[in-house]
Amino acid sequence: MNRAARRAAERTTRKAQPRPRADLAVDGLHVSADDTLLADPHAVIPVAGPVSLDVLHRLSAAAIAAGKPETARGLLHLAAVGLPDSLVAQMALGGALEKLGDHDAAEAAFERVTVLDPEHAVGYYGLARALGARGEMARAIATFRRAVALGPDEWSGRYNFGVLLTNAGRPRDAIPHLRRAVALAPTLPAARHALSTALLAAGELEEGWREARWCGPWRQYAQSAWDGRALEGRTILLYQEHGLGDTLQLCRYVPLVVARGGRVILEVQQPLVRLLGRLPGAERVVLAGEPLPPFDTHDAVMSLPARFGITPGTIPRAVPYLAADAGLVADWRARLGVSGLFTVGLTWAGNLSNVNDVNRSVPLAALAPLTGIPGVRFVGVQKGPAAEQAAGLSLENLGPQLGNLDDTAALVSVLDLVISVDTSVAHLAGALGVPTWLLLSTPCDWRWELERESSPWYPSMRLFRQERPRAWAPVVERVAAEIARLRPAPRFEDPGESPWWPGYVDREGLPKVV
Repeated sequence: MNRAARRAAERTTRKAQPRPRADLAVDGLHVSADDTLLADPHAVIPVAGPVSLDVLHRLSAAAIAAGKPETARGLLHLAAVGLPDSLVAQMALGGALEKLGDHDAAEAAFERVTVLDPEHAVGYYGLARALGARGEMARAIATFRRAVALGPDEWSGRYNFGVLLTNAGRPRDAIPHLRRAVALAPTLPAARHALSTALLAAGELEEGWREARWCGPWRQYAQSAWDGRALEGRTILLYQEHGLGDTLQLCRYVPLVVARGGRVILEVQQPLVRLLGRLPGAERVVLAGEPLPPFDTHDAVMSLPARFGITPGTIPRAVPYLAADAGLVADWRARLGVSGLFTVGLTWAGNLSNVNDVNRSVPLAALAPLTGIPGVRFVGVQKGPAAEQAAGLSLENLGPQLGNLDDTAALVSVLDLVISVDTSVAHLAGALGVPTWLLLSTPCDWRWELERESSPWYPSMRLFRQERPRAWAPVVERVAAEIARLRPAPRFEDPGESPWWPGYVDREGLPKVV
Protein backbone atom coordinates (compact mmCIF):
# COMPACT_ATOMS: atom_id res chain seq x y z
CA MET A 1 0.00 0.00 0.00
CA ASN A 2 1.48 3.35 -0.99
CA ARG A 3 1.61 6.36 1.33
CA ALA A 4 -1.50 8.10 -0.06
CA ALA A 5 -3.60 4.93 0.19
CA ARG A 6 -2.32 4.29 3.71
CA ARG A 7 -3.26 7.76 4.88
CA ALA A 8 -6.70 7.56 3.24
CA ALA A 9 -7.29 4.27 5.02
CA GLU A 10 -6.15 5.84 8.26
CA ARG A 11 -8.67 8.68 7.89
CA THR A 12 -11.44 6.11 7.33
CA THR A 13 -10.27 4.08 10.32
CA ARG A 14 -10.15 7.14 12.54
CA LYS A 15 -13.76 7.99 11.68
CA ALA A 16 -14.82 4.47 12.61
CA GLN A 17 -12.88 4.35 15.86
CA PRO A 18 -14.77 5.09 19.09
CA ARG A 19 -13.44 8.41 20.31
CA PRO A 20 -12.20 8.90 23.88
CA ARG A 21 -14.83 10.50 26.12
CA ALA A 22 -14.48 13.75 28.02
CA ASP A 23 -14.33 12.04 31.40
CA LEU A 24 -10.75 11.16 30.49
CA ALA A 25 -9.79 14.80 31.02
CA VAL A 26 -8.13 14.86 34.42
CA ASP A 27 -6.09 16.88 36.87
CA GLY A 28 -8.16 20.05 36.57
CA LEU A 29 -7.92 20.23 32.78
CA HIS A 30 -11.25 20.09 30.95
CA VAL A 31 -12.80 20.50 27.53
CA SER A 32 -16.36 21.45 26.78
CA ALA A 33 -18.83 19.08 25.19
CA ASP A 34 -18.37 20.78 21.81
CA ASP A 35 -14.64 20.02 21.83
CA THR A 36 -13.58 23.56 22.79
CA LEU A 37 -10.64 23.73 25.19
CA LEU A 38 -11.56 26.08 28.01
CA ALA A 39 -9.52 29.26 28.37
CA ASP A 40 -9.22 28.61 32.12
CA PRO A 41 -7.48 25.24 32.47
CA HIS A 42 -8.36 25.12 36.17
CA ALA A 43 -12.13 25.53 35.70
CA VAL A 44 -14.17 22.71 37.23
CA ILE A 45 -17.35 22.01 35.31
CA PRO A 46 -19.27 18.89 34.35
CA VAL A 47 -18.18 17.73 30.90
CA ALA A 48 -20.02 15.27 28.74
CA GLY A 49 -19.89 14.04 25.18
CA PRO A 50 -17.16 12.60 22.98
CA VAL A 51 -13.77 14.24 22.69
CA SER A 52 -11.90 14.00 19.41
CA LEU A 53 -8.31 12.90 19.02
CA ASP A 54 -7.38 16.47 18.09
CA VAL A 55 -8.87 17.81 21.32
CA LEU A 56 -7.11 15.12 23.32
CA HIS A 57 -3.84 16.32 21.82
CA ARG A 58 -4.68 19.93 22.63
CA LEU A 59 -5.60 18.87 26.12
CA SER A 60 -2.19 17.25 26.55
CA ALA A 61 -0.56 20.46 25.30
CA ALA A 62 -2.49 22.37 27.94
CA ALA A 63 -1.28 19.90 30.55
CA ILE A 64 2.35 20.50 29.51
CA ALA A 65 1.82 24.28 29.60
CA ALA A 66 0.26 23.96 33.07
CA GLY A 67 3.30 22.06 34.35
CA LYS A 68 1.58 18.67 34.47
CA PRO A 69 3.76 16.48 32.24
CA GLU A 70 2.54 13.16 33.64
CA THR A 71 -1.04 14.11 32.82
CA ALA A 72 0.01 14.93 29.26
CA ARG A 73 1.90 11.67 28.98
CA GLY A 74 -1.13 9.68 30.15
CA LEU A 75 -3.53 11.41 27.76
CA LEU A 76 -1.30 10.91 24.73
CA HIS A 77 -0.51 7.35 25.67
CA LEU A 78 -4.24 6.70 25.88
CA ALA A 79 -4.71 8.13 22.41
CA ALA A 80 -1.82 6.10 20.99
CA VAL A 81 -3.05 2.85 22.58
CA GLY A 82 -6.61 3.50 21.46
CA LEU A 83 -5.42 4.19 17.91
CA PRO A 84 -2.30 2.05 17.50
CA ASP A 85 -2.34 2.39 13.71
CA SER A 86 -2.73 6.18 13.71
CA LEU A 87 0.31 8.08 12.46
CA VAL A 88 -1.15 11.25 13.98
CA ALA A 89 -1.46 9.70 17.43
CA GLN A 90 1.97 8.10 17.37
CA MET A 91 3.66 11.27 16.09
CA ALA A 92 1.93 13.36 18.77
CA LEU A 93 2.97 10.90 21.47
CA GLY A 94 6.58 10.84 20.26
CA GLY A 95 6.77 14.62 20.08
CA ALA A 96 5.32 15.07 23.57
CA LEU A 97 7.58 12.43 25.09
CA GLU A 98 10.55 14.12 23.45
CA LYS A 99 9.59 17.43 25.07
CA LEU A 100 9.22 15.67 28.41
CA GLY A 101 12.72 14.19 28.08
CA ASP A 102 11.56 10.57 27.94
CA HIS A 103 13.69 9.68 24.93
CA ASP A 104 13.38 5.92 25.37
CA ALA A 105 9.59 6.09 25.06
CA ALA A 106 9.85 8.71 22.29
CA GLU A 107 12.07 6.33 20.33
CA ALA A 108 9.41 3.61 20.58
CA ALA A 109 6.66 5.97 19.38
CA PHE A 110 8.67 7.22 16.41
CA GLU A 111 9.76 3.67 15.61
CA ARG A 112 6.07 2.75 15.41
CA VAL A 113 5.56 5.60 12.94
CA THR A 114 8.29 4.25 10.65
CA VAL A 115 6.74 0.78 10.83
CA LEU A 116 3.33 2.16 9.88
CA ASP A 117 4.83 4.23 7.07
CA PRO A 118 8.38 3.30 6.02
CA GLU A 119 8.55 6.47 3.92
CA HIS A 120 7.51 8.89 6.67
CA ALA A 121 10.43 11.36 6.64
CA VAL A 122 9.30 13.31 9.70
CA GLY A 123 8.94 10.08 11.65
CA TYR A 124 12.52 9.15 10.80
CA TYR A 125 13.68 12.61 11.81
CA GLY A 126 11.94 12.17 15.17
CA LEU A 127 13.47 8.73 15.64
CA ALA A 128 16.92 10.11 14.83
CA ARG A 129 16.53 12.90 17.39
CA ALA A 130 15.51 10.40 20.06
CA LEU A 131 18.48 8.17 19.27
CA GLY A 132 20.82 11.15 19.38
CA ALA A 133 19.43 12.25 22.75
CA ARG A 134 20.13 8.76 24.07
CA GLY A 135 23.73 8.94 22.87
CA GLU A 136 23.37 6.33 20.13
CA MET A 137 25.25 8.45 17.63
CA ALA A 138 25.92 5.80 14.97
CA ARG A 139 22.25 4.79 14.77
CA ALA A 140 21.14 8.41 14.95
CA ILE A 141 23.37 9.42 12.03
CA ALA A 142 22.21 6.46 9.94
CA THR A 143 18.58 7.29 10.70
CA PHE A 144 19.09 10.94 9.85
CA ARG A 145 20.57 9.92 6.50
CA ARG A 146 17.47 7.85 5.81
CA ALA A 147 15.29 10.82 6.76
CA VAL A 148 17.25 13.18 4.48
CA ALA A 149 16.82 10.77 1.59
CA LEU A 150 13.04 10.72 2.16
CA GLY A 151 12.58 14.40 3.00
CA PRO A 152 15.54 16.50 1.81
CA ASP A 153 13.61 19.75 2.15
CA GLU A 154 12.52 19.41 5.77
CA TRP A 155 14.39 22.40 7.23
CA SER A 156 13.99 21.27 10.84
CA GLY A 157 15.31 17.82 10.02
CA ARG A 158 18.36 19.22 8.25
CA TYR A 159 18.85 21.58 11.18
CA ASN A 160 18.68 18.80 13.77
CA PHE A 161 21.00 16.58 11.75
CA GLY A 162 23.51 19.43 11.52
CA VAL A 163 23.30 20.10 15.24
CA LEU A 164 23.83 16.42 16.04
CA LEU A 165 26.89 16.21 13.76
CA THR A 166 28.35 19.36 15.30
CA ASN A 167 27.79 17.97 18.80
CA ALA A 168 29.43 14.73 17.70
CA GLY A 169 32.59 16.67 16.84
CA ARG A 170 31.93 16.61 13.09
CA PRO A 171 31.17 20.24 12.24
CA ARG A 172 32.57 19.96 8.71
CA ASP A 173 30.03 17.22 7.96
CA ALA A 174 27.31 19.34 9.57
CA ILE A 175 27.89 22.45 7.44
CA PRO A 176 26.18 21.22 4.20
CA HIS A 177 23.04 20.22 6.12
CA LEU A 178 22.94 23.52 8.00
CA ARG A 179 23.48 25.51 4.80
CA ARG A 180 20.45 23.69 3.39
CA ALA A 181 18.46 24.46 6.54
CA VAL A 182 19.31 28.16 6.20
CA ALA A 183 18.34 28.10 2.51
CA LEU A 184 14.98 26.55 3.42
CA ALA A 185 14.36 28.88 6.40
CA PRO A 186 16.58 31.95 5.87
CA THR A 187 14.87 34.13 8.49
CA LEU A 188 14.99 31.66 11.39
CA PRO A 189 17.77 32.49 13.88
CA ALA A 190 18.11 28.88 15.07
CA ALA A 191 19.36 27.68 11.70
CA ARG A 192 21.75 30.62 11.37
CA HIS A 193 23.08 30.06 14.88
CA ALA A 194 23.69 26.37 14.25
CA LEU A 195 25.49 27.14 10.98
CA SER A 196 27.58 29.79 12.71
CA THR A 197 28.57 27.36 15.46
CA ALA A 198 29.60 24.66 12.97
CA LEU A 199 31.61 27.10 10.87
CA LEU A 200 33.45 28.50 13.89
CA ALA A 201 34.18 25.02 15.25
CA ALA A 202 35.59 24.09 11.84
CA GLY A 203 37.86 27.15 11.88
CA GLU A 204 35.89 29.08 9.24
CA LEU A 205 36.02 32.22 11.35
CA GLU A 206 35.10 34.92 8.86
CA GLU A 207 31.91 33.29 7.60
CA GLY A 208 31.10 31.90 11.04
CA TRP A 209 31.12 35.33 12.66
CA ARG A 210 29.09 36.79 9.79
CA GLU A 211 26.41 34.20 10.44
CA ALA A 212 26.63 34.83 14.20
CA ARG A 213 25.43 38.40 13.62
CA TRP A 214 22.04 36.97 12.65
CA CYS A 215 21.64 35.15 15.94
CA GLY A 216 21.09 37.84 18.55
CA PRO A 217 19.40 38.61 20.75
CA TRP A 218 20.36 42.10 19.58
CA ARG A 219 18.73 45.09 21.16
CA GLN A 220 16.60 47.77 19.59
CA TYR A 221 17.20 51.41 20.54
CA ALA A 222 16.01 54.71 19.12
CA GLN A 223 19.62 55.28 18.07
CA SER A 224 20.76 53.40 14.99
CA ALA A 225 23.05 50.38 15.30
CA TRP A 226 26.68 50.83 14.36
CA ASP A 227 27.50 49.83 10.79
CA GLY A 228 31.24 49.54 11.34
CA ARG A 229 32.20 52.86 9.76
CA ALA A 230 34.40 55.52 11.41
CA LEU A 231 32.74 56.92 14.53
CA GLU A 232 34.47 60.34 14.46
CA GLY A 233 34.12 60.99 18.18
CA ARG A 234 30.61 59.63 18.61
CA THR A 235 29.73 57.64 21.73
CA ILE A 236 28.99 53.96 21.20
CA LEU A 237 27.30 51.58 23.62
CA LEU A 238 28.74 48.07 23.52
CA TYR A 239 26.58 45.52 25.34
CA GLN A 240 26.89 41.84 26.10
CA GLU A 241 23.99 39.38 25.99
CA HIS A 242 25.89 36.14 26.57
CA GLY A 243 28.12 34.59 29.24
CA LEU A 244 31.04 35.90 31.27
CA GLY A 245 33.51 33.96 29.14
CA ASP A 246 32.20 35.59 25.96
CA THR A 247 32.65 39.04 27.48
CA LEU A 248 36.17 38.26 28.66
CA GLN A 249 37.14 36.82 25.29
CA LEU A 250 35.74 39.60 23.11
CA CYS A 251 36.33 42.74 25.17
CA ARG A 252 39.75 42.73 23.46
CA TYR A 253 38.00 44.46 20.54
CA VAL A 254 37.22 47.61 22.53
CA PRO A 255 40.55 49.28 21.67
CA LEU A 256 39.84 48.63 17.98
CA VAL A 257 36.51 50.43 18.31
CA VAL A 258 38.36 53.34 19.90
CA ALA A 259 40.80 53.30 16.97
CA ARG A 260 37.81 53.90 14.69
CA GLY A 261 37.03 57.05 16.59
CA GLY A 262 34.56 55.73 19.15
CA ARG A 263 34.04 56.77 22.74
CA VAL A 264 33.05 53.48 24.39
CA ILE A 265 30.43 52.82 27.02
CA LEU A 266 30.72 49.15 27.95
CA GLU A 267 27.78 47.40 29.61
CA VAL A 268 28.77 44.19 31.39
CA GLN A 269 27.60 41.64 33.93
CA GLN A 270 27.95 42.39 37.64
CA PRO A 271 31.01 40.17 38.33
CA LEU A 272 32.98 42.03 35.64
CA VAL A 273 32.28 45.68 36.47
CA ARG A 274 35.38 46.34 38.57
CA LEU A 275 37.74 44.26 36.45
CA LEU A 276 36.69 45.75 33.10
CA GLY A 277 36.69 49.23 34.61
CA ARG A 278 40.44 49.09 33.90
CA LEU A 279 40.04 47.90 30.30
CA PRO A 280 41.97 50.21 27.97
CA GLY A 281 39.59 52.22 25.79
CA ALA A 282 36.44 51.83 27.87
CA GLU A 283 35.56 55.37 29.00
CA ARG A 284 32.75 54.09 31.15
CA VAL A 285 31.71 50.63 32.33
CA VAL A 286 28.11 50.22 33.47
CA LEU A 287 26.26 47.36 35.10
CA ALA A 288 23.75 45.54 32.91
CA GLY A 289 20.21 46.59 33.81
CA GLU A 290 21.11 50.00 35.19
CA PRO A 291 20.08 53.25 33.44
CA LEU A 292 22.31 53.99 30.48
CA PRO A 293 24.14 57.27 29.89
CA PRO A 294 23.55 59.05 26.56
CA PHE A 295 25.05 57.42 23.47
CA ASP A 296 24.93 57.93 19.70
CA THR A 297 25.05 54.37 18.38
CA HIS A 298 25.28 50.83 19.69
CA ASP A 299 26.45 47.32 18.94
CA ALA A 300 26.73 43.93 20.63
CA VAL A 301 30.15 42.80 21.80
CA MET A 302 29.47 39.47 20.06
CA SER A 303 29.18 41.23 16.70
CA LEU A 304 32.60 42.93 16.91
CA PRO A 305 34.66 40.10 15.33
CA ALA A 306 32.46 40.32 12.23
CA ARG A 307 32.70 44.12 12.19
CA PHE A 308 36.48 43.87 12.01
CA GLY A 309 36.56 41.09 9.40
CA ILE A 310 38.03 38.40 11.61
CA THR A 311 40.39 35.79 10.17
CA PRO A 312 42.81 33.49 12.04
CA GLY A 313 45.55 35.99 11.29
CA THR A 314 43.70 39.11 12.46
CA ILE A 315 42.54 38.04 15.95
CA PRO A 316 43.98 40.56 18.43
CA ARG A 317 46.46 38.32 20.25
CA ALA A 318 48.35 40.74 22.46
CA VAL A 319 48.19 39.62 26.08
CA PRO A 320 47.60 40.65 28.72
CA TYR A 321 44.74 42.90 27.67
CA LEU A 322 43.31 42.79 31.19
CA ALA A 323 45.10 43.66 34.43
CA ALA A 324 44.43 42.66 38.02
CA ASP A 325 44.18 45.25 40.78
CA ALA A 326 47.68 45.78 42.20
CA GLY A 327 46.46 46.01 45.80
CA LEU A 328 44.51 42.78 45.55
CA VAL A 329 47.48 41.07 43.91
CA ALA A 330 49.67 42.07 46.86
CA ASP A 331 47.04 40.76 49.27
CA TRP A 332 46.88 37.38 47.56
CA ARG A 333 50.64 37.11 47.34
CA ALA A 334 50.83 37.66 51.09
CA ARG A 335 48.05 35.15 51.78
CA LEU A 336 49.68 32.43 49.72
CA GLY A 337 53.07 33.07 51.25
CA VAL A 338 56.39 31.74 50.00
CA SER A 339 56.11 27.97 49.88
CA GLY A 340 58.97 27.21 47.50
CA LEU A 341 56.51 25.08 45.54
CA PHE A 342 55.15 25.55 42.04
CA THR A 343 51.59 26.78 42.64
CA VAL A 344 48.77 25.63 40.38
CA GLY A 345 45.16 26.76 40.50
CA LEU A 346 42.40 24.25 39.73
CA THR A 347 38.90 25.02 38.47
CA TRP A 348 36.85 21.89 37.87
CA ALA A 349 33.29 23.05 37.24
CA GLY A 350 31.39 25.74 35.37
CA ASN A 351 27.98 27.34 35.68
CA LEU A 352 25.28 24.73 36.25
CA SER A 353 22.88 26.70 34.03
CA ASN A 354 25.03 26.00 30.97
CA VAL A 355 23.37 23.28 28.87
CA ASN A 356 26.72 21.54 28.35
CA ASP A 357 27.90 21.76 31.94
CA VAL A 358 27.33 18.06 32.59
CA ASN A 359 29.93 17.35 29.89
CA ARG A 360 32.42 20.19 30.34
CA SER A 361 32.76 19.96 34.16
CA VAL A 362 34.88 17.25 35.77
CA PRO A 363 34.37 15.76 39.24
CA LEU A 364 37.17 16.95 41.48
CA ALA A 365 37.88 13.36 42.50
CA ALA A 366 38.93 12.69 38.90
CA LEU A 367 41.75 15.23 39.32
CA ALA A 368 43.13 13.51 42.42
CA PRO A 369 46.15 12.02 40.55
CA LEU A 370 47.47 15.56 40.09
CA THR A 371 47.62 16.41 43.77
CA GLY A 372 50.31 13.86 44.59
CA ILE A 373 52.95 15.28 42.24
CA PRO A 374 56.05 16.26 44.26
CA GLY A 375 57.04 19.90 44.30
CA VAL A 376 53.63 21.20 43.23
CA ARG A 377 51.08 23.00 45.39
CA PHE A 378 47.50 22.89 44.17
CA VAL A 379 44.85 25.40 45.26
CA GLY A 380 41.21 25.52 44.24
CA VAL A 381 39.85 28.48 42.29
CA GLN A 382 36.31 27.12 42.42
CA LYS A 383 33.11 28.88 43.42
CA GLY A 384 29.51 27.69 43.52
CA PRO A 385 28.06 24.33 44.54
CA ALA A 386 31.01 22.40 43.08
CA ALA A 387 33.29 23.99 45.69
CA GLU A 388 31.83 21.51 48.20
CA GLN A 389 33.69 18.70 46.41
CA ALA A 390 36.91 19.95 48.02
CA ALA A 391 35.71 18.92 51.48
CA GLY A 392 37.78 16.07 52.84
CA LEU A 393 40.42 16.33 50.11
CA SER A 394 43.98 17.57 50.53
CA LEU A 395 43.22 20.67 48.51
CA GLU A 396 42.89 24.22 49.77
CA ASN A 397 39.97 25.71 47.84
CA LEU A 398 40.24 29.50 47.83
CA GLY A 399 37.10 29.96 45.73
CA PRO A 400 34.75 30.81 48.63
CA GLN A 401 37.03 33.75 49.47
CA LEU A 402 36.54 35.29 46.01
CA GLY A 403 33.90 38.01 45.75
CA ASN A 404 33.92 38.79 42.04
CA LEU A 405 36.16 38.30 39.02
CA ASP A 406 38.39 41.18 40.10
CA ASP A 407 39.29 39.10 43.16
CA THR A 408 39.75 36.03 40.96
CA ALA A 409 42.01 37.97 38.58
CA ALA A 410 44.27 38.95 41.47
CA LEU A 411 44.55 35.37 42.72
CA VAL A 412 45.17 33.99 39.22
CA SER A 413 47.88 36.59 38.64
CA VAL A 414 50.04 35.18 41.44
CA LEU A 415 49.72 31.56 40.34
CA ASP A 416 52.32 29.78 38.23
CA LEU A 417 49.75 27.85 36.22
CA VAL A 418 45.97 27.55 35.96
CA ILE A 419 44.36 24.21 35.05
CA SER A 420 40.69 24.70 34.28
CA VAL A 421 37.70 23.29 32.52
CA ASP A 422 35.98 25.50 29.94
CA THR A 423 34.64 28.26 32.13
CA SER A 424 35.18 31.96 32.80
CA VAL A 425 38.30 31.33 34.90
CA ALA A 426 40.07 29.91 31.84
CA HIS A 427 39.15 32.99 29.77
CA LEU A 428 40.26 35.25 32.60
CA ALA A 429 43.64 33.54 32.96
CA GLY A 430 44.17 33.69 29.21
CA ALA A 431 43.28 37.40 29.08
CA LEU A 432 45.77 38.04 31.91
CA GLY A 433 48.52 36.19 30.04
CA VAL A 434 48.84 33.55 32.76
CA PRO A 435 49.91 30.06 31.60
CA THR A 436 46.70 28.05 31.34
CA TRP A 437 45.97 24.42 30.60
CA LEU A 438 42.41 23.95 29.43
CA LEU A 439 40.63 20.61 29.92
CA LEU A 440 38.17 20.17 27.06
CA SER A 441 35.23 17.81 26.79
CA THR A 442 34.19 16.08 23.58
CA PRO A 443 32.37 17.76 21.98
CA CYS A 444 33.72 21.10 23.08
CA ASP A 445 32.64 24.68 22.54
CA TRP A 446 33.06 26.17 19.05
CA ARG A 447 35.83 28.60 20.05
CA TRP A 448 38.36 25.84 20.66
CA GLU A 449 37.92 24.44 17.12
CA LEU A 450 39.06 20.90 16.31
CA GLU A 451 42.14 18.87 17.21
CA ARG A 452 44.54 21.76 17.78
CA GLU A 453 46.51 21.98 21.03
CA SER A 454 46.78 25.77 21.09
CA SER A 455 44.22 28.57 20.96
CA PRO A 456 44.25 31.41 18.43
CA TRP A 457 42.63 33.55 21.13
CA TYR A 458 45.04 33.04 24.03
CA PRO A 459 48.78 32.60 23.33
CA SER A 460 49.45 31.40 26.90
CA MET A 461 46.91 28.57 26.70
CA ARG A 462 47.38 24.88 25.97
CA LEU A 463 44.44 22.57 25.18
CA PHE A 464 44.02 19.03 26.55
CA ARG A 465 41.14 17.27 24.80
CA GLN A 466 39.05 14.24 25.62
CA GLU A 467 39.30 11.46 23.07
CA ARG A 468 35.74 10.34 23.78
CA PRO A 469 32.83 11.87 25.72
CA ARG A 470 33.12 11.99 29.53
CA ALA A 471 36.44 10.11 29.51
CA TRP A 472 38.45 12.36 31.81
CA ALA A 473 40.95 9.80 33.13
CA PRO A 474 43.20 9.83 30.01
CA VAL A 475 43.15 13.64 30.01
CA VAL A 476 44.24 13.80 33.64
CA GLU A 477 46.96 11.21 32.96
CA ARG A 478 48.37 13.37 30.15
CA VAL A 479 48.30 16.48 32.33
CA ALA A 480 50.03 14.67 35.20
CA ALA A 481 52.69 13.30 32.85
CA GLU A 482 53.33 16.77 31.43
CA ILE A 483 53.74 18.27 34.89
CA ALA A 484 56.13 15.51 35.92
CA ARG A 485 58.07 15.72 32.65
CA LEU A 486 58.57 19.47 32.91
CA ARG A 487 59.90 19.33 36.50
CA PRO A 488 58.50 22.77 37.34
CA ALA A 489 60.37 25.36 39.35
CA PRO A 490 58.44 27.95 41.35
CA ARG A 491 57.74 31.28 39.67
CA PHE A 492 59.69 32.23 36.58
CA GLU A 493 60.69 35.58 35.16
CA ASP A 494 60.71 34.99 31.43
CA PRO A 495 58.00 32.72 29.99
CA GLY A 496 59.99 32.53 26.78
CA GLU A 497 62.72 30.67 28.66
CA SER A 498 60.44 28.54 30.86
CA PRO A 499 59.68 24.87 30.12
CA TRP A 500 56.05 25.73 30.86
CA TRP A 501 55.83 27.51 27.51
CA PRO A 502 56.13 24.79 24.86
CA GLY A 503 57.22 25.56 21.32
CA TYR A 504 53.71 26.22 20.00
CA VAL A 505 53.57 29.51 21.90
CA ASP A 506 54.35 32.67 19.97
CA ARG A 507 56.85 34.17 22.36
CA GLU A 508 56.98 37.59 20.73
CA GLY A 509 55.32 40.15 22.92
CA LEU A 510 54.51 37.76 25.77
CA PRO A 511 54.48 39.43 29.19
CA LYS A 512 56.82 38.56 31.99
CA VAL A 513 55.20 36.72 34.88
CA VAL A 514 56.50 38.20 38.11
